Amino acid sequence: AEDADARARPAGDGFAREEGSHAAGDAEPDEWDAANAERDAESSRSAAGDCSTPVGSSARAEGDAPATAPRQKKARVAPSLPLSYSAARAYFAEDEIEPDLRLSLEVEETPAYSGGCCGFLLAMVAGSKPAKVSASLVDERYAVFAAAKTAMDDSDATHVHLLNATYMRFLGTSTPPARVGAHWERLGFQGSDPATDLRGCGMLGLLQLFCLVAGDGGFDAAIASTIFALSRDSTYEFPMAPLGINVTKAALKALRLGHLNATANSLGSVWDALDRFYVGAWIEFFVRWRDGKCTMKSSGFVTKEWEAFVTSAKGAKRALELADAGIPPEPPAAKPADEAEGEEEEEEEPEFTSF
Repeated sequence: AEDADARARPAGDGFAREEGSHAAGDAEPDEWDAANAERDAESSRSAAGDCSTPVGSSARAEGDAPATAPRQKKARVAPSLPLSYSAARAYFAEDEIEPDLRLSLEVEETPAYSGGCCGFLLAMVAGSKPAKVSASLVDERYAVFAAAKTAMDDSDATHVHLLNATYMRFLGTSTPPARVGAHWERLGFQGSDPATDLRGCGMLGLLQLFCLVAGDGGFDAAIASTIFALSRDSTYEFPMAPLGINVTKAALKALRLGHLNATANSLGSVWDALDRFYVGAWIEFFVRWRDGKCTMKSSGFVTKEWEAFVTSAKGAKRALELADAGIPPEPPAAKPADEAEGEEEEEEEPEFTSF
């Protein structure tokens, strides 16, 4: 059990840092460092008999992370079971957004242009400035960011059904799992309670993970099974669920920067554009990890490069294309050096022609 826990939770954070030039001491703490620190603090409080959560204890209360207390929402009709992705998404899309929450949501971010003011003017002249989201989609965009601020709530049956459905689809089981237990580590969660990891991007992170595997979100479910199989490989493993939250984090950033606005306007839906980016960004990560034969030792460096790429205008376009194209085939393995040398020796030399 200790070996399994160590394998599921690399020392320091959910993604181990690469040694050498990318040592842990040179890297800024990420949300997985905060998650693990908070989990350890909760364990200490539980052992001491203190089950309360101190005010401001959440290390991820800013940005896309929800508050520690569940949001108070108006009563809604829970989707019927078995849960489909379209029904689950509609449940969150119809959520009531309080005025104070709406004001606190950061839905836009100005891209950083190289070259300062000159770079900004060149971008405008070249037409590379992101399109504005249609006025009819503004409320939908707020709903997306509000879902990221919605914490897991055990009293909300749809939250629990969504968590169970995600687990059952990935693991191929028909029996809902226990709410807490070591079995959640099979999906890559870093502890026995998946709600701790879900604080990174709230219920939106879980909803998008379900989108990947549900099969009714407009994407081939084989994409999820292929990625999940690699995540459980004995050599090339990575934590599937926490990384999915990182993909949602990248999707929200791309949306803020306006890289998904044109697609959202074309599709008539911010949710659809976000889901397409999410699936494509997953594929981009998978290809880099698979083709680079990456392991957890280099994960910190790999994920940072991947995130920087997919949240750029070029990378966002690539992710949207991959969502339609699917996972590209693995390139052929390079031939051993001795075989390559033998082939070179067999090449015939050109005959000399005298003029």
